[in-house]
Amino acid sequence: MKALRVSLFLNSFSTLQYHFARDIGRFLEDVTNLRRLLERQSYIHGLYLCFPFLRADSFTRIDRMHWRQALTRTLDAAIQRSCQDIVGTD
Repeated sequence: MKALRVSLFLNSFSTLQYHFARDIGRFLEDVTNLRRLLERQSYIHGLYLCFPFLRADSFTRIDRMHWRQALTRTLDAAIQRSCQDIVGTD
């Protein structure tokens, strides 16, 4: 979160590597903040996302519909900025 606040002063960047917090409860807030950051960019070449909580039991603690909608909006924001590389890892 602090990194996102600092990034408000960035005019542009071509690549972004984002590591989500291990606390899946913060996931929706993190994804929303990431989407807002992407929406302020005119172009982004690569988006690299690290999901440290990718385990089947993690997803029982969040609403899958909200998870899917939030992540889809964020990926759409990247694609609308001509993003060529979108990679997700654990």
